[in-house]
Amino acid sequence: MIKRIFDTWKLNISELYGILAVIFGAEIFGIIIVAIILHFDETATTCATLGTMMAVFAGALMNIVFGIVAFSYSFNTMVSWGSTRKEFLIVDSIIAYLNLAIEMVALLILYFLETMLYKILYADRECEDIIVFLADYRIILAIIFILPTIRMFCGALVLKFRKKASWFLWAMWIAVCVGLPNCISNAFEQPNSLSGKVVHSVGSFVTGLPGIVQVACIVLTACVFVGGTVLLIRKQAVEA
Repeated sequence: MIKRIFDTWKLNISELYGILAVIFGAEIFGIIIVAIILHFDETATTCATLGTMMAVFAGALMNIVFGIVAFSYSFNTMVSWGSTRKEFLIVDSIIAYLNLAIEMVALLILYFLETMLYKILYADRECEDIIVFLADYRIILAIIFILPTIRMFCGALVLKFRKKASWFLWAMWIAVCVGLPNCISNAFEQPNSLSGKVVHSVGSFVTGLPGIVQVACIVLTACVFVGGTVLLIRKQAVEA
């Protein structure tokens, strides 16, 4: 099993390289934006770890995008090699968590490098930590448990339904990354509107739950994605 994990990981190492490249590029882009803002706004008294924040969101997105491609490729390769679908899911999950651990270490290193760079270049300005939300254990658990399972589920959808799934995932992407932020923004600007009441009600309900219940919901959500993945690939044929 260990040899199979290592062989499959090497086979899909380009997925990890691609994600790390995007993370590094997003980090550099964010640092450049901060430099431009501070250059033209001499009255600014603070700077922010924008590069790391952009790297976090870009890494999460690329985990799903690259993961969809890698999932289909790994499935066809491993099953054609004689692995069962159960073995494939175990190996793919281990590799996903291994890659995620490497990416989180890379983000941590970039975060420290960015803060050190700002202390050197902008010693007279206070550095604002805008990714402090990542210190919340519930956010960390959600990333660890849910992100790899979303990756698997999306990969299984594309493997099963091809173009139909691609259009569905594209629509979901637009809804989550464009529609949801606009909805939340409008909710804060107009708290008495329908969207404002819904967002505040949902937010109050979720934050009001005990910590153990929130963790249980995270684990349950991950289990739902895993169960959906199992159902989708249970009778999926291998494609050449």
